[in-house]
Amino acid sequence: MKAEELYSEQELYPKHIVSMLGELGASAEEQSIIEQYLWSTFGGEPIDL
Repeated sequence: MKAEELYSEQELYPKHIVSMLGELGASAEEQSIIEQYLWSTFGGEPIDL
């Protein structure tokens, strides 16, 4: 799934954010840290940006 497609969705979940970070060149370690933070903060709920 490309970042452009995600912007058209109404809800973003942690996995979508991490996917976009990967496309932007974030390392696997950085993605893991961000994903852990998002899950601990938002759980599996959509993130309202």
